[in-house]
Amino acid sequence: MTWREVREVLDRELAALPEKYRVPLVLCYLQELTYEEAARRAGCPVGALRGRLERGKERLRKRLAEYGLPLAAPALLLGPPAPVSAALASATLDTVRTVANGGRVPAAIAGLVGPRTGFRVAFLAPLAVALTALGAVLAGSERPGAVAEPPAPPAREVAGPPARVDPFGDPLPDGGLVRLGTMRSRAGIHTFGLRADGTVVTVGPLFGGGKWDQKIGVRTWGPRSDASEAPVPLPLKEYNPALFPQVSLDGRFVAAGTTAKVVVWEWTSRAKEVAAFPIERARGLALSPDGSRLAVAHEKVALCDVRTGAVRELEPGPAEVLCFSGDGRRLMAGSSERVVVWDVATGKRLADHKGETLGGGVPSALDHTGSVIAALPHGWGEDRVRFLDAITGEPVAGLTGPEVEIYGGVVTFAPDGKTVLLGNKDGVCWWDPAAGKLIRQFDAPSSTAAWFERQQARLTPDGKVLVWHTQQALFRWDATTGKPLFPQAQGTGHTEEVKALDISPDGTRVATLGGEPGVRVWDATTGRQLFVLPSSIPTDVDNADFSPDGRFLFTLSRKRDAVVKWDVATGKEITRYVVGTPEELRTSTLCAFRLAPNGRIVHGVLDDLFRKSARMVQWDAESGRILSERTVTNRGQEDGYQGSFSPDCRWFAGAESLFPVELGPTAKAIALEKARPIGMYVFSSDSRLLALTGWSVEAPATPSDPACHAVVLDVATGAKVFEMPVRWCTGFAFHPDGRSLAGAESDGLVFWDLVTGKEYARRKAHARHPIDPQPFARVMRYFPDGTKLVTGHHDTTALIWEAPVRPKGAKVLDEKGRAALWDDLASPDGAKGWGAVWGLADDPGAVAFLRGKVTPVPALPAKEFDPLLADLGSEAFATREAATEKLKAALDRATGPLRAALKAELTAEQKLRVEQLLAAWPGADRRPLTGDRLRGVRAVAALELAGTAGARKLLAELAAGAADATITREAKFALGRVSR
Repeated sequence: MTWREVREVLDRELAALPEKYRVPLVLCYLQELTYEEAARRAGCPVGALRGRLERGKERLRKRLAEYGLPLAAPALLLGPPAPVSAALASATLDTVRTVANGGRVPAAIAGLVGPRTGFRVAFLAPLAVALTALGAVLAGSERPGAVAEPPAPPAREVAGPPARVDPFGDPLPDGGLVRLGTMRSRAGIHTFGLRADGTVVTVGPLFGGGKWDQKIGVRTWGPRSDASEAPVPLPLKEYNPALFPQVSLDGRFVAAGTTAKVVVWEWTSRAKEVAAFPIERARGLALSPDGSRLAVAHEKVALCDVRTGAVRELEPGPAEVLCFSGDGRRLMAGSSERVVVWDVATGKRLADHKGETLGGGVPSALDHTGSVIAALPHGWGEDRVRFLDAITGEPVAGLTGPEVEIYGGVVTFAPDGKTVLLGNKDGVCWWDPAAGKLIRQFDAPSSTAAWFERQQARLTPDGKVLVWHTQQALFRWDATTGKPLFPQAQGTGHTEEVKALDISPDGTRVATLGGEPGVRVWDATTGRQLFVLPSSIPTDVDNADFSPDGRFLFTLSRKRDAVVKWDVATGKEITRYVVGTPEELRTSTLCAFRLAPNGRIVHGVLDDLFRKSARMVQWDAESGRILSERTVTNRGQEDGYQGSFSPDCRWFAGAESLFPVELGPTAKAIALEKARPIGMYVFSSDSRLLALTGWSVEAPATPSDPACHAVVLDVATGAKVFEMPVRWCTGFAFHPDGRSLAGAESDGLVFWDLVTGKEYARRKAHARHPIDPQPFARVMRYFPDGTKLVTGHHDTTALIWEAPVRPKGAKVLDEKGRAALWDDLASPDGAKGWGAVWGLADDPGAVAFLRGKVTPVPALPAKEFDPLLADLGSEAFATREAATEKLKAALDRATGPLRAALKAELTAEQKLRVEQLLAAWPGADRRPLTGDRLRGVRAVAALELAGTAGARKLLAELAAGAADATITREAKFALGRVSR
């Protein structure tokens, strides 16, 4: 066996071990943790860990012995041996024999391997001789016994700490602690071919060397391995990402293109160009089953001979779908409007159908002889796949499709030419149209891909294995039993991009949502997947909310017509929060939701793009009863109310505006049009700052630079606090301390100090977006204690990272410095105003200083209010007007008494004026703020960030003021956060 085959065997057998045995092996032998550390990570007693280690080693030994391999599994896990000289091999064996016989490790070696090596050597020593011999054969010359001349000794390096790996043995990036999900059976995949031995050849996007390089590459997946060989980029200088590359059925040929040409390569272990066709702006490709012909859709349909280079332009036809028959003799091009079938040899048009003939459906596949078309149902509703005569367009008698929703554009004729493979909500089904019966169901997450992405399901040439893929994952099943070949890889983690996540309040669990339906809940310490809940496919909704006690999880329903409350312990649905009638929900979806911090109210937005309006709803979290519901206008924005609630549920950012939830998007809303937002809106944990990415107003976009900018805005004013240099829409997370921000770039994480405006740390990531030069992470969250954060990626995984510590830069101010910052608190300049907030929060003497500056707003006493109320009903107009003006000037203090007065007996004039005064009060949450109100709100922010006992005491005093005063309301929310 080659070394690659050895690794494939080991990877597969290690992954096949039950998790309780695999995790201890990985923790102890790959991460080199002590028994105590490993037991803590695995969540079990040390004694149980030892037992699992022994049983896991024994299982692995027995499985490897079946392949005739040495029984040294942990040593194999360390990677392939480098070619070694005879002298080095002899010295290594002598050392191992010495240690095995109770001798001492040489000092030079002991200094490198560290104090825990004895733990590993005791297990490896009896097997090291066999391993070294095996390594010499596998990594050295092909001639047995051949020994290379000793190479020059390399420069001596000091060994660093062992690299962290996940439970599958794949490395974690520096700073990475736990991977949620797996990289196994994951890659960017457009399509695939199958070799006779069952090897899968896939072609898909790769991330190039530069930030804006877009490349595609070919991967080969051994029939017994859930990991591909290293991808080989295709030699294209300018890849056209809008043109999906293709692989011939036998995996021998690959076709791809630029905006100016289309190229075909013969693929063995490398790409050999065999044909190039100067066809511009191609938008669709299809290779014949034997790879001898290539169909290209552009203004017309071109039929290219790969062997001779000849090109035949067929008459204009539709170009959404291109498909050869199984024997390669017929070509179909079609869309929902028109379908044309040609004879490949002559180029003769055999049929030309209008879309209505096919029932508005999309043609997807031809059978082996090209006599029957399988057409997808139009849209996503309940319908059947139809089987139509390719020449007449009439339904073929005796052939019926299943009554299921069709997903992912998967409709493929099996090699027998009679049965079909269909994508459905549960994965892929093998269907017999003649019998109208299901042959077998292959379970997998349903794909969100549209029909035009042409995801295929195919059987291997021997009919023993079914292969299917999503955009980022490869699936293989035993065709006879329906069981996955790699259950651990296929059953762990998401199969598409991670788009939303949340962390339980105690930091022990993480919930993630991917591009496929379902919420996965993970153990944040071990990375173990606990269970999967059915849920919607997130779009711009980036949250799943844990309840304050961590017992429940709130998500959108699968159809996005309700919010669902789940029991985290059992995975059972508890409550469903619904708004609107079934008829209304056909044109409306819940586009945002948030659980209030106290866990008692669920907020949601139901958006109806057709009516250009939305409804903001509040439900009682316990009963599901609607507490309030009101319609708000859409303001004509195309994206409607896609956006986010702030953590305290007081603000909503969306529809290019920021507004108080209580008031709605009134004229008092802060317009965000100047920021030209794209992507998500991310609030700080105290809801005072908002981060977003937008198009740059000053610099126009170019093909090499999208002219994006990322900004942090002050929620109180809408003013810019900080601007970050980014090149694309990015994910953000504010640190719980309110002073720093993490963001994702194309190749890793960057951490900014908001106080200084400087970058203070970076973390390199393994995962990068393979299609666009976007950040590797779409969403991220800090853990409640701020020591870790989790990121969700395009590669289907999430990573828990150790959070770097922000350098402390606090300084003690003198009275002059504090007075200057007090003045700056009222500045309309966001950077200056928040510089004052952070400066005072970090100054030990600021609390005493602020105590003399901010005081509670007293409620209007009865002795002052009662005479004014009486004057509102005076017979003298001047008296009524004077009382009205006095009450209007003291609305923050008088609003409560005015509301109470409405419940008492009033004259008609009094009632009218009280109602007018209350209507004139814009509310404590009105924005933007200016002057003293702004200064007071920012002073409260400084006290909350200071977090000292003295600061909390002053916040409590401010919170006891007039209930409707702005500073009272701010202090109450701040006190609630610092008390949690």
